[in-house]
Amino acid sequence: MKMNFRMTVFAAAMCAASGIGATTPISPGNAFHAGQTATLAIGASDDAWRVIDAIDEDIVVASGTALGSLLRLPHNSLDGKLGAYVLRSWRTGGTATNETRFAFLPPGDVRPCPWVGTQFHYWRDTWGTGDERILDLAAEAGIGIVREAPRWASCETSPGVYVMPPRYETLVNGLVRRGMAPLCHLNYQNETAYPDDPFNATAFGNWAAWVADYFEGVIDTYEIWNEPHNFYFYEYYTNTVEVVSRTNPRWIQTFTDFTRTVDNALAGRGLRVCVASEDWSEILYTMIEQGIARPHNYLALHPYANGLRPERGKWLKDGFANLRSRLAANGAEGAGIAITEHGWSTYVDETGTADYAPATFAEQARYLVRMYLVANAGGVEFASQYDFKDDGTNRTKRENNWGMLDYWGRPKPSYAAVATMTRFVGDATFIEELSTAPDTYRIQHFRNSNGADIFVIWRVEGDRKVMTSQEIRNVLKPTDDTCYDMFGNRIASPRTGRQVSFTEDPVYMVAGASFAEAAEWGPPWLVPATSEPTLIYANARESLLWHTTPFGGTTVRWDKPAAATNATLTVICDGSSHTYANLTGESCEIALPGGAATADGEDVVTLTLAFDDGTVRTAYLGAVTGLGSDGSAMAAPPRNAALPSWAKFHDRAVVAIPCGATSLTVNGTPLPDLDGSAGWRSIRRASGVGDYDLSMTLDGEAEPLLTTLTAKAYATLFIVH
Repeated sequence: MKMNFRMTVFAAAMCAASGIGATTPISPGNAFHAGQTATLAIGASDDAWRVIDAIDEDIVVASGTALGSLLRLPHNSLDGKLGAYVLRSWRTGGTATNETRFAFLPPGDVRPCPWVGTQFHYWRDTWGTGDERILDLAAEAGIGIVREAPRWASCETSPGVYVMPPRYETLVNGLVRRGMAPLCHLNYQNETAYPDDPFNATAFGNWAAWVADYFEGVIDTYEIWNEPHNFYFYEYYTNTVEVVSRTNPRWIQTFTDFTRTVDNALAGRGLRVCVASEDWSEILYTMIEQGIARPHNYLALHPYANGLRPERGKWLKDGFANLRSRLAANGAEGAGIAITEHGWSTYVDETGTADYAPATFAEQARYLVRMYLVANAGGVEFASQYDFKDDGTNRTKRENNWGMLDYWGRPKPSYAAVATMTRFVGDATFIEELSTAPDTYRIQHFRNSNGADIFVIWRVEGDRKVMTSQEIRNVLKPTDDTCYDMFGNRIASPRTGRQVSFTEDPVYMVAGASFAEAAEWGPPWLVPATSEPTLIYANARESLLWHTTPFGGTTVRWDKPAAATNATLTVICDGSSHTYANLTGESCEIALPGGAATADGEDVVTLTLAFDDGTVRTAYLGAVTGLGSDGSAMAAPPRNAALPSWAKFHDRAVVAIPCGATSLTVNGTPLPDLDGSAGWRSIRRASGVGDYDLSMTLDGEAEPLLTTLTAKAYATLFIVH
């Protein structure tokens, strides 16, 4: 029985990526862009607080304004420094301390990076209950591929009868509409449908083929099982066949045969099929000798380093040369390599007797970035970190502390470091490794889509200066204005004469003004006048998020439906319209009709994209006259009563504040700090309050925005105008 996955893609990657920056997230979230004001939760009765640098725990001088249980913390109160922080608050005389993590990320464009991945745990993550902000955080970090499992026993409760779990389908939908690729992890046994043979390879293969057909054209990467010596397969074999050691080739052959059967069932679909999924070297080498991988497969690795630096861990230390030699010697020359799990846990070993070395927050940050970079340079298809969010709150448990986010979905330093890496090299091509002593230091050369050369440099162990060759000195010429630390802060050039100062934290050196200018971009919903036109993605039937663009022109981009051959784009603005017909490609440069005449002017552009297969998509742009010298909007979207207003929200709504607004009142209570500037304001749902009346004083006159704004459980975040 073949079924096709039917999905409406509601918003593209750039919409979601901008969402975190454009709003002020409270929890999960707390990821802010440079220049924003962080809005953070504190205890309702707390009257004292301090900000701690999350890496070295130094107290950071900061100032902010407490509004009940919220603290507004301007970025400039942290001297504009990017990176990860911890807010600690308490009540004077009390004993309890409340703590929350937050981060300021570099500005600029971020797109999903196809070689940077992570793992979700759907039974522990908030998206399983309808809250998709965790997906927004992954998109904001530049994550390009996410590993998660639908599980065989959840899909097939009776032999041959398949149902896709709604939670997994929701995840796939959410990932795809944010531009991230799902890695479908096929596991484990099925004792419900096959109690007498729960590891039946043919039945597992039939289910795997059904999943592939169900998600045809949506998921192209699959992984067969997960660490068979750790998860069920080895245990089942020893309980039903014979008791053997974990490295005994007999049970491994059984798993190899199982894998080949499932791989055959998936054949003919043009999929990336990952096999082995092993972290034990002896077992992996036996699998390769037994033929688990064929030339079309990807060998899935879990190269956990047990405290080692990534460059010195198994398989990465020689750039995967040993593995490729083994594959070639066993009929799998040309097979790809993928890392489907890797990571460092930030748990605390209180006794000093742990059998697995913990990592500090600083080590996790630098090691994850370096792991991604080394894997990419070694020709790995993608590397997936385990796992995105901490699985528990116990700091002494290893399994609870692998995440880039803590248990509440707030960023550790590693999240900020990975988000910085993808902004610098996520869209760049690796050119070469320039180091003459790669076991000591690394100099990776990338070239981005603008043609700018980017060098990522670090020392494998310890900080010191290195005398470099003339060839390297000829390349490493960036000035102090184009060198950045692991979190995107500008630093002095590490090159002095013939020496280069290397640290264990990666440093980004940019050659070419184009990238330096890009790194100075303001928040992603604003477009500098000197930049390329913003890309407005029109993959939604109706876009739920606003885009902002200066008057003049912009580019609309889309993915065509499978049955469509051409499209017509209608642009309506300020009472004027223009139609672009017979569009056979997937983008269109448009000029905005009409337009505001003054700096206070504003308008709303309606985009209607009609395909010849009957598909129609609409989206809105808030058009502004231009930008101020500090990157702020000179006018903001929108003030147009004829446009529809979305009136439902969950947890928070975002109000666009036009120029000239001096007060915003919610249920009769004015919100402070409106001074007539354009911007955005977050409104959080209050406990027990369902409806909200909003009004605004605009240019000295009171104007109602909405009759009511209603909080609904698990409704999508809507922009309110």
